[in-house]
Amino acid sequence: MRLSAAIRPWPTLALAALVGCACQAAEIKVNSQQEYRDAISTLQPGDNVVLANGDWRDFEILFTGEGTAEQPITLTGETKGEVIISGRSNLRIAGKYLVVSGLVFKHGYSPTNTVIAFRRAQGDLAYNSRVTEVVIDHFNNPERHEPDFWVMMYGKNNRFDHNHLEGKSNQGVTMAVRLDSVDSQENHIASTTTTSDRAPSLAPMAGRLCASVPATTR
Repeated sequence: MRLSAAIRPWPTLALAALVGCACQAAEIKVNSQQEYRDAISTLQPGDNVVLANGDWRDFEILFTGEGTAEQPITLTGETKGEVIISGRSNLRIAGKYLVVSGLVFKHGYSPTNTVIAFRRAQGDLAYNSRVTEVVIDHFNNPERHEPDFWVMMYGKNNRFDHNHLEGKSNQGVTMAVRLDSVDSQENHIASTTTTSDRAPSLAPMAGRLCASVPATTR
């Protein structure tokens, strides 16, 4: 018996095309911290989360996901220079193939001792991830004797490039590549990052770049 056109099986190619459409990457624009939290809970490889222009105050950004080399997951500002991360804010990255770009940290400080960390917590690190075209501008703890570290690199094969860091005045280095565990000892790239207009400092290490080494090799 011949099947009618209405119930005839779909050709394999048509079914594959439908599946491909269902898996297409999405661009998700968010306008509030709650919208951001909702968005990152469902991210897929290739997705792009866009923070709307404006002042994102008191925003502790946790960016996690599992992208791929061909389809990284990205977090970016709607317009370069127009997305301000202010108040008590910071950024933590954990997962694989994640890219952050186009954010400006100013008019505030980190509630922890780190502005950008390539990890969520000890043992929960970033791999094959990148931060680029980000600005940290005088983002210092108002208690000037309290140390802070603007960028801490953990994990493996991460990049920090084409960023601008300006006006660090507290104790603590500007950036450190942490090599203090087996999971944090390979192939980081930190390049084409500028620092300028360093504010008067209370500590000789303020504003310097530094790479820490494993305790066993000191």
